[in-house]
Amino acid sequence: MGAYKSFESLNDRCRYIFRIIQENGPIAKNELANITKIKLTTLNRDLKILIDEKIIVESDIGKSTGGRKPSLYDVNHSEFYIIGIDISRIYTRIVITNLKLKILEEKLLSHEYDMDTISKIIPDNIKECCMKLKIQKSSIIGIGIGIVGGFNSDQLKDELKKEFDTIICIDNGANAAVIGEYNFGIGKGKKNIAYINCGVGIRTGIISSGVLIRTINNVEDAFGHMVVDADGELCSCGNYGCIESYVSISNITKNL
Repeated sequence: MGAYKSFESLNDRCRYIFRIIQENGPIAKNELANITKIKLTTLNRDLKILIDEKIIVESDIGKSTGGRKPSLYDVNHSEFYIIGIDISRIYTRIVITNLKLKILEEKLLSHEYDMDTISKIIPDNIKECCMKLKIQKSSIIGIGIGIVGGFNSDQLKDELKKEFDTIICIDNGANAAVIGEYNFGIGKGKKNIAYINCGVGIRTGIISSGVLIRTINNVEDAFGHMVVDADGELCSCGNYGCIESYVSISNITKNL
């Protein structure tokens, strides 16, 4: 059974336990029970499911508080892998991580391309990375793609699905970035976080009270096209005085 099928078969409670272990492991069972508020008998049953599927392991022995030293649970670092793809206007970055989201391999493609070209280049480069790490396709849980607006990603998704037969999730790059920072980066533990990327354009992603805020049509540049001066600079969108017309790379360099 493929790696993503192992995760797909888990019930919601097992997925929740996995997420807590992923974020906090290695972790003792008592601490895990305190965080999840799950009864010990139920927790033991779900831990057994996760261990049998090799998704988590008993990784270490914790410090004793007077009795038997407790086992510590952590995610399996070596049998499941995740692929991340960041597609911007000027480069594509491919990373392969383990379940702890530690980057094991990274490849940067900085040439010019269109989606027809990149839809063939990306799968080939992923296969090269997997061969280097000696990773089987069946060990790949899923592929996440953050992509800049303006590209039709359907062809890329079809090519990846055909080659790797795993779940593929696609969102605009700003949303993908803010989700990553919220769960594993500088925003971890915070309820509200904003991500702003000032590059060729202005790309923004916002999480408020733990919820990703999506704009109309899920565009990532709504903030950049807010008008701050109706008589200002002409913007690429056709309006005048947008934020992007002042702080994007192209507009800054134009006025130097």
